[in-house]
Amino acid sequence: MLICGKIDNMSQKLSPLLTDIITSAKKRGYITQDEILGIYSKPEDHIEELDGLYDKLMKTNIDVFETVAQQQEDQKPIKISKKNSKH
Repeated sequence: MLICGKIDNMSQKLSPLLTDIITSAKKRGYITQDEILGIYSKPEDHIEELDGLYDKLMKTNIDVFETVAQQQEDQKPIKISKKNSKH
């Protein structure tokens, strides 16, 4: 029981950066690993944030792809404003 509450609390405490990422990904219905790594160039330094991000992506049914087909790549990639990014 305590573990479930901990996960729910973590999801509710997303940073503005993660909220922007999820909002943008939700509009397209997916995000790529490359986009995530472009935001978090050193993912090992942001384990908890990334765990929260992947948890929220999974709960909101947003697909995470390694890569996407060229036709989908022509769509506008996710860009997060620099003011929210401190990574």
